[in-house]
Amino acid sequence: MHKLAFLFPGQGSHFVGMCQSMYNEFSIVRETFNEAEEVLGIDLKKLCFEGPLSQLSKTGNAHMAIFTSSVAIFRTFMKEIGYNPQFLAGHSLGEYSALTCSGIFSFKDGLNIVKYRAEIAAMAEHDKDGGMTIIDNIDNSIVEEQCLKAQKEGKKVYISCYNTKKQTSISGLKNDVMEVEEKILDLGGQITPLFGSAPYHSSLMDEASLKLEEYLNKIHIGNFRYPVVSNFTGALYKDPKEVIFYLKNHFTNPVKWIDTIRFMDNKGITMFVEMGVKNLLTTMINNNKIQIQCFGQKDERHNLIQLFTKTEGYKKHLPTFISKCLVAAVSTENHNWNNNEYEEGVIKPYKRIVEIQDYYGSEKCEYEVFHMEEALKCLKQIFETKIVSKKEQKEWITQILEETGTIYLFRDFQ
Repeated sequence: MHKLAFLFPGQGSHFVGMCQSMYNEFSIVRETFNEAEEVLGIDLKKLCFEGPLSQLSKTGNAHMAIFTSSVAIFRTFMKEIGYNPQFLAGHSLGEYSALTCSGIFSFKDGLNIVKYRAEIAAMAEHDKDGGMTIIDNIDNSIVEEQCLKAQKEGKKVYISCYNTKKQTSISGLKNDVMEVEEKILDLGGQITPLFGSAPYHSSLMDEASLKLEEYLNKIHIGNFRYPVVSNFTGALYKDPKEVIFYLKNHFTNPVKWIDTIRFMDNKGITMFVEMGVKNLLTTMINNNKIQIQCFGQKDERHNLIQLFTKTEGYKKHLPTFISKCLVAAVSTENHNWNNNEYEEGVIKPYKRIVEIQDYYGSEKCEYEVFHMEEALKCLKQIFETKIVSKKEQKEWITQILEETGTIYLFRDFQ
């Protein structure tokens, strides 16, 4: 049995036509894009599918397209396969996708955060004349040495991502970045300037990080459904209360991607599934000698669906809509000690959910809508009788609907 971790890509994973084939094939992708357009007030589908690339590549547009596509791909995996990950992790921008899919942010809030983050980053690029460059085929230590030399001369240029042992990115003032680029070229490295990029993950984002912190303090922070590995520390978020502090520092400190992958590898992960439209992270993972599949790629998606839904060893472990309702029913704490009310409001509706489960059997299957609705009503009755808080009720029901791809079918229950 595989132990899975889901990876979410960051900037640079956009292209004209992104997610179009999945949009045509899966209703949950269409619904996710429609919701994003309601929130953002733009024709995101046209931007992603038709471009032009000059418009799609604008930082705000690209980031919203990447974020929406990643969430749509994650939701498709959960609906079509439903196999739970051990960890989630995102590269740079992708950490916001990971946190949203883990339940920390609602999709609506996640979209608005990504949009705001892009806006304040654009101001930092303009006001401070900052930029960013990817450096390949040269050891990290050499890049560090060149950045430190430049800093001693009063230059503002810093390593912003540790992707692999021989791939980094640097951020800083454009002229200072260009000087380090020249040194790297002389030493045999390769450079790929990210035109139009803000100086992410560097001290030039200090002012923007304070604005982000202020904005995040107004956002509802949920609970972790799945553990998320932080770019800032290369280890797990331990508590939802850390989210704002970590994301503030995420803006001004380097992405520790090598540490992120190493952490999950040390925990016994046997397969990484990239929740992106192309294999952006594959090279990074291959350099770290870790297996990866990209669910946004048609052939790899087909292989994963075959593996998890057709292989007997996996099929029996796949959770279903009804089994998730049963888990929620028994996992919530009871605060009602009236035996008669407990019998009527907990025991009987729980037995009814079990009856629905038995009617279909234990394997993942297509349930009738009226049976799913009945199970949700029974679960709601159990929550109310147990005196479960409205906040916890919403989190459980939203999790069930998102993980089974039925979030748009039962919007009134959220």
